[in-house]
Amino acid sequence: MSWINKILPSISSTSAGAKSKASVPEGLWKKCPRCDQTLYKGELERNLDVCPKCDHHMRITARRRLQLFLDAENQQELNADMAPVDVLKFKDLKRYKDRLSAAQKGTGEKDALIVIKGQVNGQPMVVAAFEFGFIGGSMGAVVVAHHAPGVDKFMQDMTNKLATSGYAAVAPDLFHRITAEMVESTGKSKRDQLDDPQIVEDINVTVDFLVGHSSIDSNRIGVTGFCMGGRVTWLAAATNSAFKAAVPYYGGNILVPWGGATEAPLAATSGMKCPVLFHFGEVDENPSQDDMLILDKELSAHSIPHQFYTYPGAGHAFMNPASPARYQRAAAEMSWPRTLDFFDKHLGLQRAAGNDEPACA
Repeated sequence: MSWINKILPSISSTSAGAKSKASVPEGLWKKCPRCDQTLYKGELERNLDVCPKCDHHMRITARRRLQLFLDAENQQELNADMAPVDVLKFKDLKRYKDRLSAAQKGTGEKDALIVIKGQVNGQPMVVAAFEFGFIGGSMGAVVVAHHAPGVDKFMQDMTNKLATSGYAAVAPDLFHRITAEMVESTGKSKRDQLDDPQIVEDINVTVDFLVGHSSIDSNRIGVTGFCMGGRVTWLAAATNSAFKAAVPYYGGNILVPWGGATEAPLAATSGMKCPVLFHFGEVDENPSQDDMLILDKELSAHSIPHQFYTYPGAGHAFMNPASPARYQRAAAEMSWPRTLDFFDKHLGLQRAAGNDEPACA
């Protein structure tokens, strides 16, 4: 089984002065979305759009893909002057005419389809490709970090709920390295054998998968998680700048390193580049209300926007109806709309009124 268990829907600082700015032509530099390294665009292109620092493969345009595919000489674009026409005068949240204008300005292309005549090893051919930056790749996505039981029915249900709310949702199996034999021989649970550096690696691979998918807008990716997944959510947001919103649910052990890590996720908080919404149970012991104060202080120290909600009488795992002793319907039904509102605000989704559904059934 693939370690990516669920992909839904559609796939089951100091600024430079004015003088310095004037001396650097626009478009000369590009930032790597994984490691945040600022790269010289010419060097990046010579390296086939692969970051020389972290080996991240950048998304390339349809035009560049075709130009690299064809022999360098004798390339000729066909129908270069053809542009779409809004015959139906279509309008959703925006007029289609305005979307076309924005897409043309943003991509430098007149249309989504690019057709070039040329040769491959001397063999004549005509090739075409869609530029997904042209009103394509517009779906927001959420990475869902699972709880200690793994990617079980509860996690699949929460992933499905995000999908029905308009997001592509993916729940990576963070236990994919840990076999039943390893559990038996060590006497340690799968959760106890997790390693923070490996968790970060798995989250980065998941993000790369989403960024490279033609249906996903790489600027609209969030992360959420439950129980240990809430801890993973904090760690993920602190180590990957691709995330634009993070929503941990009762994430404990944020003050403790796992596996080969020498520092706890709390120590990496300064790396967060996105706002945080954290849901706590009032009587939860891990994270406790004292832990909440520590987390609040750390986020405030780094000027990271955050909202904390504590649900009266709720303990750990209050979202999971499969655990009747812990499940608290009131807390679940209050927290889930807040989560969707938070993602909608920071990932740019506008939904119709009354579209929310109960958090758990």
